Amino acid sequence: MQSNLYEGISTVDPALWGQVTRDHPFAGWHWCHFGEVAHGHPGFYLVATEGDQPVGGAIFWVIDDEMIPTWHALARYVVAHYLRWRPLLACRTALDTTHAAIFMPSDPNCRAELMAEIRRAAGDLLYRQHCSFFVADYLSPVEMDYPWGDFFVLKDFHFQNAGTYLTVKWESFEAYKADLKAQGKKAYRNIKDNTRRAMEAGITVSLQREAPPLDEILRLQAIHAKHYHQPFNPARTTRTVNATARLPENNCRWALAHCNGDLVAYKLLLFDDVNRIAYATLYASDHKTEFAYFLMSYEDIRYAMDDWCAKMIFYGSEGYEFKRRMGFELDTRDQLVFYPAGRVERSLAGFLLRWMDR
Repeated sequence: MQSNLYEGISTVDPALWGQVTRDHPFAGWHWCHFGEVAHGHPGFYLVATEGDQPVGGAIFWVIDDEMIPTWHALARYVVAHYLRWRPLLACRTALDTTHAAIFMPSDPNCRAELMAEIRRAAGDLLYRQHCSFFVADYLSPVEMDYPWGDFFVLKDFHFQNAGTYLTVKWESFEAYKADLKAQGKKAYRNIKDNTRRAMEAGITVSLQREAPPLDEILRLQAIHAKHYHQPFNPARTTRTVNATARLPENNCRWALAHCNGDLVAYKLLLFDDVNRIAYATLYASDHKTEFAYFLMSYEDIRYAMDDWCAKMIFYGSEGYEFKRRMGFELDTRDQLVFYPAGRVERSLAGFLLRWMDR
């Protein structure tokens, strides 16, 4: 097996990369280009071949503004400042697409060789990019059992909230609603009641290709972050918004909820049209306009089913009981592996593990 590590997706042949990432959501060539704009710098791309045939690879990002998944202010402060000096090396798809970025062959022996190449490339990048940690996240239970060697494997550890998903088994949104009704599920009645109440309150939802004004996005993001006691990075959000303009027409929609002319909530919908996977991200609201979230969610699902013909829809975990009634399931890709670059990082890892999720 031979492997090459490329810096910048423009240096990788699109056809070759398409073979490497086949059947992997949000990993195609133009999604990597989207990621480079969203991150503000090029990514690194490992391509492994046997003869003339690609057999797998991986994506690596150097990240100095990782959103630390803890409510503990001291842990967040310490790690955020440390990562500005010694950034994170992350193996995942583009910013805000939340999928694993290791692309493996089915043959176990070939897979073991490729894992050795990934570990070697990660170690080399840790040194060359002056990084603190390597992390591969959004991994499934199967991916956790790959031969990770001396990397730390954290199974059933909720480092990040991967969210929820709906497997689409219906030809249309109307067929989906009819199935909810036939099953006697409360969700069908809720759709009618919530839609009526939202309309009575003057709430409307529209979907468009262009992003709403950036100042409105940042205003609602700040309110949303404060409501959930989460960190907020305006520069990171701004880069993501700018990156959406680089996506092909069919890969992006903004769902906007207005009430009496004011923007009260929004959501970014991304669509991998090769794998027919829809993903809702960057949700934010004013947290005082009732029923906007519900009406927006119904329109999201309708658009994904009717216009995009999605076969799977990924969501966050906010409003989980509502999503459960709508047929969504918990996403189990909340496991990871990581590797500290040195003694200081191993000490910092121990500190993080004590405070994470507090």
